[in-house]
Amino acid sequence: MNDYLPAVPGVVNAMRNGRNPYEGYQRGWGLQYGGLKDLILVDSLYRRASSFANQYSIVSEDNRMNLFLIMRFFLSSIDKGHIIEFGSYRGGNAMFLAFLAKQLYPGMKVYALDTYEGMPITDKYIDCHKKDDFSDVNYDSLVDIASQNKLDNLIFVKGLFSDTVDTTLEQAGAIILSHIDCDISSSVLFSYQKVSEYMVEGGYIVFDDATTSSCIGATEVVEQHLVRNQGLHSEQIWPHFVFRSSRGSMTCSPDQLHIAPMVNIPAIDNSLMGAIAAADTWASRVAAIEASTSWRITRPLRALGRAWRAFSEE
Repeated sequence: MNDYLPAVPGVVNAMRNGRNPYEGYQRGWGLQYGGLKDLILVDSLYRRASSFANQYSIVSEDNRMNLFLIMRFFLSSIDKGHIIEFGSYRGGNAMFLAFLAKQLYPGMKVYALDTYEGMPITDKYIDCHKKDDFSDVNYDSLVDIASQNKLDNLIFVKGLFSDTVDTTLEQAGAIILSHIDCDISSSVLFSYQKVSEYMVEGGYIVFDDATTSSCIGATEVVEQHLVRNQGLHSEQIWPHFVFRSSRGSMTCSPDQLHIAPMVNIPAIDNSLMGAIAAADTWASRVAAIEASTSWRITRPLRALGRAWRAFSEE
């Protein structure tokens, strides 16, 4: 069972527009239609790694299987680096990744970033999740579980991304796989823009929830910043978005670069959003009045009134 990936007849195995469609088909089509799930489920390495995820993770099994495939069959063909996860919640998926890394790539570390106290303030105009979602975490217990299972390559990084990411990435130096699983627009954008500077050529950037119904904010980041602004093409759209890093194509021009408000959006921003919403409401009301029948009928009288006032002022 060294390599049970399916062949994809008729598709050339080569890079195209910064990604390898053949390899994307192997994983995505293989999982969705090609019977690859059954083969993974009997893989002893996957079963052992999944013992962590099953208890402490809400990452879907399809997504977890795809991460497994990337690590088992694809990371060995590109430059060395470490793994980073933005949004680890109870740590189950981070432990899953750390177990695989320890078995497959000795020396590879997994950095698991999260507040471990719930979400910061979110953007009410695009994010479904709200402040303090996913706060049911016992951080000390999580650290103990990783220690008991000898996952000494797993580094939990507690705090807001804006307070921890620079030091973490400098320590890591090179990232081969970035798992962005933080649900809300500001955090997803901030994570992507920060980690892009440290990705090795051909490394994998996986957006766990940009295709999830409750995370349109994450979807918007992929649409606006990767697809529109940078012209990137995904290697997979199922079970989640997967992009390959390229030093040139992943560099934002100054007019495209928009660093999110440091993940923890200040409360004053909500007041500003309310003022904008109120202005939009009044603009809609004015437009409705101007479109009404009474407004059109009285238009000649209003024009005559303006003309009379102008004549009177002369």
